[in-house]
Amino acid sequence: MTDGMNSGNGMGMISEHDVTRLMAGNVESARQRLVIALEQLGYRVMSENPLRARHGARGGAVYYMSANALEYPTRLEISLKPQGAGATQVTFDYQVQHGAFGKGDRQTLTREAEALIALASQRAQALNCAGCGVEVAADSRFCRKCGAPIRSTAPAELEVMRLTAGTRGGYQWTWIGISLLFFGWLFPLVAVLKDAPKLMIAWAFFSAVGAWALGAGLRRIHFTLNPKEDKEELQLPTYSPATIATPITNELPQQQSAYRSITEGTTDLLPVLDEVDPMLARSPKERSQA
Repeated sequence: MTDGMNSGNGMGMISEHDVTRLMAGNVESARQRLVIALEQLGYRVMSENPLRARHGARGGAVYYMSANALEYPTRLEISLKPQGAGATQVTFDYQVQHGAFGKGDRQTLTREAEALIALASQRAQALNCAGCGVEVAADSRFCRKCGAPIRSTAPAELEVMRLTAGTRGGYQWTWIGISLLFFGWLFPLVAVLKDAPKLMIAWAFFSAVGAWALGAGLRRIHFTLNPKEDKEELQLPTYSPATIATPITNELPQQQSAYRSITEGTTDLLPVLDEVDPMLARSPKERSQA
């Protein structure tokens, strides 16, 4: 397991980083599972052999105002090499359009590569249904025996990637804010020594930007360590023995027949006919005599 880096400097330059890991399964199986994992993390797969993917700028990286390396435009090429029986060597070659590529950014990309391997490996594992205990595939949505929904837990590598990217971004913005505030407070001292009151404008500008950057960094760290809980979970109805009505015997309930004899139907109509026209309720002989 090796990591390597060859980075460029300057705004808009291409920074490179490579990560090598071992993955269970043969080459073709690993390739197909990595394609699905890449799409889950927002990559667009350009080709499968060789495996190449990319994604554009996200969030503040659209304006080069992000401290998260995962938000900048990235091209990723993954090479696969068989390593013995049932093992594959996976090398991630990152090319990130990032202005200032540091050690923390390399760690963030390494955590993403490990998260991709974890997502791909999870699809090859088996889970047990919570309803009936039958073994099902990790990518199944429902149990084939009892129909219960399968809720596979996300791999821990995804949470590690999120924490690394969030704390790295917050740390970088915090230090930018502290540096601007420190540099800005030098202007009042120079303004007093040089008798240049116009330098106070620069002090106000650097102080405002520094305070904003410091607040953004602290806010980023806070929300990284205290993520919002996802309340939109699938709510399934639950049944208790008291709410389920079960018949005591196997006898069917008695139902009133929908069909009646002609005599019963005619008899029921007599009161109605008598109300409408008294002559209609009489027999033909009675009507002829009338």
